Amino acid sequence: MAQLSWGKPSIEFGKCGANGSAPTTWTKLAYDPVENSTKLTPTKGEKKEAKVEGGENEAVKYAKNTYVFEFEVRAALGRTKPIEDVDGVVEGEYAFRLTPENPECEGFLIERSTVSVEDTFDTAEGKKWKYTADVLKPKTGNQVKPYTAQQLPVTPSSLVFEKEADTTGKAITVTATSTVSAVSSESWATVTVASKTVTVKTAANTGALRTANISITADGKTSVVTVYQAGV
Repeated sequence: MAQLSWGKPSIEFGKCGANGSAPTTWTKLAYDPVENSTKLTPTKGEKKEAKVEGGENEAVKYAKNTYVFEFEVRAALGRTKPIEDVDGVVEGEYAFRLTPENPECEGFLIERSTVSVEDTFDTAEGKKWKYTADVLKPKTGNQVKPYTAQQLPVTPSSLVFEKEADTTGKAITVTATSTVSAVSSESWATVTVASKTVTVKTAANTGALRTANISITADGKTSVVTVYQAGV
């Protein structure tokens, strides 16, 4: 059976730097999006036709497609907005990357976008935050690029820690032939590497649920393992 890029996705976002430069850090969306709310929708570019007498086309030209990326999050008790706004307006530009439920399947990368937020409410679903990212032209290449998080075989693909400090750590096993290296996106989650094993340790968490990304590289490939730590 074919392995498809469907199912519950993982969404990461980062604020772009000056002139739309790539984010220095990525944040994993800490809450599961509302079912069937995560969508990437293209709008076909305008079609231009050069007709001759009789109605036939002598030439046809299309403008480039445009894209909108959307997802919704429920405003449940204790949650805060993943990306803050002022009356729906989000300052700056944001990049997004989406990984399908099967992390070995291809997702997508949006390098630049303008984000807006809508606060909605109904009695069936409660209050929700709807995020809309209008994709902008990147410095190079397509507006939406392919992205695969698990290019390097690692087990497991995520780790969960309690709020207390873990000085023993949890292990990630890497299948590779060359030297393995690992980097954490957050100072509270530290990594050490011994042969083909990456050990992650965490400091105590006195705040809300938090996440870190562990980037593991070997054989010219990289995989990202997400670390979740419970909050108070």
